[in-house]
Amino acid sequence: MIKIISINYQETTEQAVAKPQSAFKEMPEVTQLDCLNDAIFDLEEMREKLHNKIYPVFKNVLYGDQNEKI
Repeated sequence: MIKIISINYQETTEQAVAKPQSAFKEMPEVTQLDCLNDAIFDLEEMREKLHNKIYPVFKNVLYGDQNEKI
C-alpha cells in the first residue's frame, strides 16, 4: 500500500485540505480518477456514519424533545 493523498487539518482556518503525494501525481490519469472515486466513496460513508451518530444530539439540543408533552 502506498500513500497517495494526505488530508491535513489547518487549525487556523479550521479547514481540511487534501494534498496529492508524488506517487499519486505519477499515476496515469485514469488511475488517479479511479483512486479519487474510491476515496470519495469511503469519505462519504464515513461522513454518513458520523452524521447519523451526532445529528440526533444536535437536533435535540436545538429543538428539544418533540415528543415531550407541554
